Amino acid sequence: MLIAALLASVLSALAAPPAPPAPSAPADRTVSGVQLHPTTVPGRWEGNGLAADVDGVAWYVGEITLSDADISGDLVLDPGTMDDDDEAWFNGTRIGATKGFGAPRSYAVPRKLLRTGVNRIA
Repeated sequence: MLIAALLASVLSALAAPPAPPAPSAPADRTVSGVQLHPTTVPGRWEGNGLAADVDGVAWYVGEITLSDADISGDLVLDPGTMDDDDEAWFNGTRIGATKGFGAPRSYAVPRKLLRTGVNRIA
């Protein structure tokens, strides 16, 4: 998992989650020229790469690998609990947003956004 766009992802439409892709080469760990840094999700950012007194916005990026069978229909992204607001993106397309701490989140991922191989959730 990488800091740079929201994630704590579970694709509920998959019978079993795919294995994570091989880590990107360090030179590839950027989004729009911003260097990404590893982090653990779910979890608080305090002690996980950001200082406890930081208040603002953090972006998380994650990658999942999908097979041909996985992309046979629409999927659902269930990112879990956030503090406070979020926007969710799948392969560069905004798929939803929710405001409010602890509000339920579930976003449809249309089949047309899915690719065989590595897919990016932000």
